[in-house]
Amino acid sequence: MQENLIHILQKYWGYTSFRPSQKAVLDTLYHKNKVIGLLPTGAGKSICFQVPAIAEPGICLVVSPLIALMQDQQENLKKRGVKTINLSGNISHAELNQQLDNCLYGNYKLLYISPERLQNSIVQERLASLPVSIIAIDEAHCISEWGTDFRPAYKKLSLLTATFPKAKLIALTATATPKVLEDIKTSLEIPEAPVVKASFARPNIFFSIFKTENKYEILRKFLLKNTGISIIYVRSRKATHDLSDFLNNVGLSTTYYHAGIPPKQKQQNMNQWLTEAKPYIVATSAFGMGIDKSNVRNVIHFDIPESIESYYQEAGRAGRDQLPAKALLLYNEADFKKLEHQFIEVLPTPKNVAYIYKKLNAYLGVAYGEGTTADYQFNLISFCKRYNIPYTNALLSLKLLERYNIIQLEQSQQLPLLKIEISAKTLETYLQNKQNAKQIIEALLRIKSGYFDMLTSFNPEQVSKKAGISKKECIEQLQQLHEQEIIQLYLKDKDTQLKFLVPREDNITINPLNTSIKKEYQHKVNQIQAMVDYINNSTTCKVKLLLSYFGEDLKKDCQYCSVCYEKNSNKNRLNASSLKESIINFIGNTEKYSHEITTHVNVPEKDTLTMLRILTEKNIIKQTIQNSYILTKNIDHEKP
Repeated sequence: MQENLIHILQKYWGYTSFRPSQKAVLDTLYHKNKVIGLLPTGAGKSICFQVPAIAEPGICLVVSPLIALMQDQQENLKKRGVKTINLSGNISHAELNQQLDNCLYGNYKLLYISPERLQNSIVQERLASLPVSIIAIDEAHCISEWGTDFRPAYKKLSLLTATFPKAKLIALTATATPKVLEDIKTSLEIPEAPVVKASFARPNIFFSIFKTENKYEILRKFLLKNTGISIIYVRSRKATHDLSDFLNNVGLSTTYYHAGIPPKQKQQNMNQWLTEAKPYIVATSAFGMGIDKSNVRNVIHFDIPESIESYYQEAGRAGRDQLPAKALLLYNEADFKKLEHQFIEVLPTPKNVAYIYKKLNAYLGVAYGEGTTADYQFNLISFCKRYNIPYTNALLSLKLLERYNIIQLEQSQQLPLLKIEISAKTLETYLQNKQNAKQIIEALLRIKSGYFDMLTSFNPEQVSKKAGISKKECIEQLQQLHEQEIIQLYLKDKDTQLKFLVPREDNITINPLNTSIKKEYQHKVNQIQAMVDYINNSTTCKVKLLLSYFGEDLKKDCQYCSVCYEKNSNKNRLNASSLKESIINFIGNTEKYSHEITTHVNVPEKDTLTMLRILTEKNIIKQTIQNSYILTKNIDHEKP
């Protein structure tokens, strides 16, 4: 089998051998049928399931947390001639069935799916009929509530091992503490699964911490000195715009990225960076997972990350081509307070959660003992305004209630509805002098019929594009027509559909969660404190600190982090001071030749000659016409 895997690797990827960590994962998978792989960012995790997927009969079911990550892998496999299907995004029931039929009859090798879609009973039923030979859980740390990117739906993936008991199982992650690792085993119900752990050390990355009150200027100087493709991480969407503007203004071509950018703009910004039209990108933590760019030379954290897991994963996006790279973290004392405010002060406490649960029931009009028989449209912003609750605190509390199966939140996917209230002839007359409204109505009627008969859905983006105007202008025009009773218009805002999974029983519902809420709170506090300790520790090798956090023991200092660099610089300064003193004492009141001095101080000749030159330039010694050295008269005024 190993020869077959190498043949596939060479045929589709052009490599003649696996990396040692990849080989270890594959050997374990084929000998034990199950494996958890802990491989650092850039170690080529996806190959560990993509190559076996091609080699094995049947199909490989890949569970992945991000649409962008799935699309990126799918596109790369398509270029290599490997047939894949992606069940992510908003697809209709008919499209879903068609795609799954293709899996069954179309010789597809990989099926990508999100953990949330896996919870759909129809999807589960259809998947059970597929010849699944491999289950791959990508970004497996999302399983653990102690992980950096916990997703509740990941907790339910044991259904796959129950449905496909004979399938090979591979779970992969780049960031997992021992606690997270145990959670992965427990949730997947594979307590005996062997773990292959590659060293998390990245010897080509220079990890540096720098304290400064002027981050903007230090960043500018750093990027001018350390050229190359760079990612600058910040903690807010506003900061991506502000810092990007600053860098562009000082002549550094920069784009930006965060989750709130419209999809088209987001893709454009991403492509500018990927193609290196703009080599610098300022981004929130939404950027990076699944981005396959090997030649990133610098990753800069302009703000302190929320955990060592996040920091190391983001920093690890530098130097994936194994060439020298730098990871710089900038901070000042004020940042520690910001960190506490942004991540600790907003954390839900038992009291917060109880209060928000009570107000949630009041907001939706749920009576005691009821709530499970209806779905509710819920607007979080409106809810927060009514009860004067901080948005982030409310959001985190609701997510916590969802995690513990008290509620279920789903984003509404319905399109807006429209019905024309007047006859076609009257409408034609009305629109004669209203060019924009006319273009919109004509676009609507060209795309779909039925608007004169009943409320009919429409896609605002499609209509605005066909009408040749912006989406915003399209909506505004339709709203005016609605106010003038020309049409009926029902816009679907960003409401969330909320379900109560248990009846309302107030304290009886919430009190059992208190212990878990307190544990989660303390865990987050511990993560923040670990990050603060890492920054403030100026005596221990930074890489040793990082690896220790992930349960790896580095015997010797790395020699390539900011702490080791400073230690070596201090050592060199001490050596230089000692050499200087030895030379001065040896010369004394006599004159000495360079070879005599070199023999006495017992250092390489080039070091002796360098120090003699420095002492001569400082007028501490001088050279005679015989090329010997003597002390000058001002020696007593020099510092030793």
